[in-house]
Amino acid sequence: MRALTKHVSYGLQAIIPLILMLGCCMMLVMPASGRTLFYIIAALAFLAFPVLAVRRALVMPDRCAWLLLAPCLVFVLLRGLWLALQTPPLDPALQQVAYSYQYSVKIWLCGIPLWLLMLCHNQRAVIPEWLMPTLAVVISLLLCGMTLQAWHEAHGGRVALGTLYATGFAYLLAAMHALALLLLYPLRMRSWHWLALLLLVGLQLLSIIATGTRAAMLVYLLYVGCLFHWRLGRRYGWKVYAFAVLVLLSVSWLGRGMLEGRIQEARADLQAYQQGNAGTSLGIRFSLWDGGWRAASAHPWGQSIESRDQLFNKLVKEGSLNPAVLEMRSVHLHHEWLEILSLQGVPGALSWLAVLMGWAWFGYRRGGFAGRFMLLYIGFWFLFGLSDVMLLSPQIVMFSMMFAALGLYWSNTVDVPKNSQSHWPHKLK
Repeated sequence: MRALTKHVSYGLQAIIPLILMLGCCMMLVMPASGRTLFYIIAALAFLAFPVLAVRRALVMPDRCAWLLLAPCLVFVLLRGLWLALQTPPLDPALQQVAYSYQYSVKIWLCGIPLWLLMLCHNQRAVIPEWLMPTLAVVISLLLCGMTLQAWHEAHGGRVALGTLYATGFAYLLAAMHALALLLLYPLRMRSWHWLALLLLVGLQLLSIIATGTRAAMLVYLLYVGCLFHWRLGRRYGWKVYAFAVLVLLSVSWLGRGMLEGRIQEARADLQAYQQGNAGTSLGIRFSLWDGGWRAASAHPWGQSIESRDQLFNKLVKEGSLNPAVLEMRSVHLHHEWLEILSLQGVPGALSWLAVLMGWAWFGYRRGGFAGRFMLLYIGFWFLFGLSDVMLLSPQIVMFSMMFAALGLYWSNTVDVPKNSQSHWPHKLK
């Protein structure tokens, strides 16, 4: 009976990464089902603590793990306290913004126990090293195929799967593609494997081009360039970079229609903004960033959503702020840091910076897979946060919770502590 229980426990532990990866994938294509699965996973993680504690299957997290979790708890508590102290706005448009903040706090409170479980559980299941990389590549190829098919049906227009807007979908798509490459990184590959990998990178980049999101294209290329440099650049030199540039040019030629359109649109937006017309995509962003900085300067210790809106209306009437800001008053400032600074002030911005630093320190101390994953995860929040506000999107936050849990799980499997035996004998540092 004990042997049967042991095998069942191993099987359940092996299923954990499969369920988390399925949840991440569902957030892109079936968001409603993905949200349901997220809440189920979070509830099971919360209920699993007493069971695993009785069975002595939990281990105390090390100092790096606490330095990762503590800033997240502080960030959530400060945001919850800020919401509790402010008066609910009377304007229905602003009520939607307040609801987004409240929903974000609830998702974080659901996701943190899941992270804690991934850090505390005593992982002993032997999982084949080819299983998760293969599954990640298959999911990446399926997402590429679905996106490119939708792009073909849209006759070259911007596309997105599910109900998520095109920009947010591009962010999550880039993260899933990068995860597939990250899981392939430790494996030893032959020459034809590298050709297949370059083809995979080309398809991934083409699918991101189909979304028409400039930030996702740049961040994806930056991360892939880092992986290729670490794995091959120092060994083979300029040949690797020359071949990578050739692949990049080939993919750019295939998606030249979308790329040329987005470049021309950006150029036209900049020219219009310089002429005083802020009613364009980039023009509205610049106006929102100007308003966010003015709000943060006027109230460095934070203010309510309604107070910021009143300040925007006052500045517009005085002529010192572009009226385009009021068009997005019921959404956000399209900049993570300015959004936090303009409402929660310096304490809120410092708490969010502490969250990112905690993840960075965890990856730095663990090294190996954990270090590469944390670079991806921090880049996901930091770089995309320079042009959008992802903390207010329920789908993106839920995705990030499961995505981080998957990374923490594999940090305990791929990067085994020094006093343990590695399940991946061919791991590359």
